[in-house]
Amino acid sequence: MKYVYFAFLLLLLSACSIPSSTPESNLENTATPPLPDTPTTLAETPASRQQTWDESPEAIVIQYDEFGGLMAVRKGAHVPLWTLYGDGLVVFVKEGPPTIGFDRQVWGGRIDEAAIQELLSFIEKSGFFSLQAEYKAPAFLPQNTEDGSALVLAPNPQAGGDQPTGVIVANFSGRNQRVLVYPASWDEAPEAYKSVRKRLLAIRPSDAKLFTPTAFHIEAIEVTAEITPTPPTWLFEDVELSQRIDITPEQAQAIHAFLKKYGDLVESQDQIYRVNLLASPPR
Repeated sequence: MKYVYFAFLLLLLSACSIPSSTPESNLENTATPPLPDTPTTLAETPASRQQTWDESPEAIVIQYDEFGGLMAVRKGAHVPLWTLYGDGLVVFVKEGPPTIGFDRQVWGGRIDEAAIQELLSFIEKSGFFSLQAEYKAPAFLPQNTEDGSALVLAPNPQAGGDQPTGVIVANFSGRNQRVLVYPASWDEAPEAYKSVRKRLLAIRPSDAKLFTPTAFHIEAIEVTAEITPTPPTWLFEDVELSQRIDITPEQAQAIHAFLKKYGDLVESQDQIYRVNLLASPPR
């Protein structure tokens, strides 16, 4: 009996010394170790990159224009088809009677920074900066004869001399690109040029207004060739014809109506002049 009691006592002591299966002191050791820091910044793509540009009012960020062909351009009166300036001003032209002092009807409005960012990202993503400096439609294209017996070169109808040349200029995010395409609406032009051209010509700011110039001047050049019949007499005694003279908006209105009716050749004091009425541009 004595030995049984002693064995029971040993068994009881052993049970008391067994540690708990989840001792509090071991919780830290069994917890999941923290994950190492992992980078969360994704590689920038043209669509996500923040574009930068010269934000001064005079800086041209994007511009599209056409020149040449049968387009008649008066010196000093030309306004590009579409221009975005650094401060968000967009100057563009519309069909209709030309604004006094210009060769086109001039409009202006503003787009905000978000719209500028979106436009510049679109241009970059289009592949515009990978284009060559110039593209030109071939003057001749291969064409089968009527009977199909031979292949000959025929004039390309899209490459006639009466077509204008298109030019897109882009200056942003440290890059400068100027691309010329002839003709401006060439079907086979690079897709990047066509998509950017289409996008620019479609942008019309919501606050756009017809531009009303406030500063005008005229330039008069003496014509030495004999003109028959003699041009109409210059009627504005308070505006002396000279190489350049500033005039008021009221005078500009009257002179514009006169030149529109009679043309730009006038006679004053037995001398014939070619008169050019000009206005200060929006920028």
